[in-house]
Amino acid sequence: MIEKRSLHCGGGGREIAFPLFGKAQSYFEKTAESALLGEVVRFIERLTPRADAIYVLVNALGAGEWWGPNVNGDHFPARGLMHCPPNWAGDPLADRAIARGWPFGFPTFYSACPYLHHRNKDPTRGYGEVELAAWNDRMKRVELVIRIDRPKCVAFGGMGLWQRLESGQCPDVSMGSRVPFDLCSICTDWDTYGRAQESFDVSVHRDPGAAVLQVHRELKRRSGNGIRGLSITRADYCEHTRQHMNAVLPTGQKVFVYNDYPHFFDISFVFVGADKTAKVMMHLRGKGARRNEGRDDRSLREKAASLADEALRVGLAGAGRGTGGGRNLKRM
Repeated sequence: MIEKRSLHCGGGGREIAFPLFGKAQSYFEKTAESALLGEVVRFIERLTPRADAIYVLVNALGAGEWWGPNVNGDHFPARGLMHCPPNWAGDPLADRAIARGWPFGFPTFYSACPYLHHRNKDPTRGYGEVELAAWNDRMKRVELVIRIDRPKCVAFGGMGLWQRLESGQCPDVSMGSRVPFDLCSICTDWDTYGRAQESFDVSVHRDPGAAVLQVHRELKRRSGNGIRGLSITRADYCEHTRQHMNAVLPTGQKVFVYNDYPHFFDISFVFVGADKTAKVMMHLRGKGARRNEGRDDRSLREKAASLADEALRVGLAGAGRGTGGGRNLKRM
């Protein structure tokens, strides 16, 4: 199993952690054509801000088919990210329980904790909770609402983060996920891999990834070679992924790895972001609206026109100072 991280760049007009509630002089930024995700609107309508908590809206990561692999060479396919239970309600009050034990996909963010710099060994030392996890199908990305608690920041050395968020800053974020294996974009034997996926039996396997691993190990036992291009640890990497990650070969092919079955356990605030797919979403900082300076025309044409005035009134009511090696682990 491999750990993967995805760093998302904030600041410099590319913020991706967004205070939902801010000081009176702050603003709600409208962006054109695209509406706020319905789950986010409903969350704001129901939320009663707490003086000891800050709520931020985060773009956790995007699907590789649209946003490409990150700078670590990790591609997270949409089919794996958007995988959710059939009775998914889009309501965190119900979905948190439904997500418990779910093997992969964006619902697993409900079991993730917010940390600093992936110091994630002890979940009791996290700085809050993921309050909402949602798949934005229009933008092909996972969006989260995260609550950061001041008492936990005080107790576990997170006051620097608290002060940055309270002052309206937008730190970078980085997700952490565990994947059972990854797959080379160049040399994977897709026919054998597809047959291994088809061997999935719900009465035997936790998920299709477990079925693939079973086939891979059986092939390796028989012939000494498993599914070509599949790596359970980085020690298994082929020459492409070991020597040329993210390079474009003379054939025009790009070297990266597919991560089909990610289980998310960490959403960290970091100070150096690296993911070029991180895009400005919007700031929810109070009443009134104005555009941010220095953004390109496309981002300025977006707006959240569907967020009704009543939703804003309810959501913003009472807003004060709260701003609103061996294992295959991947960090982005």
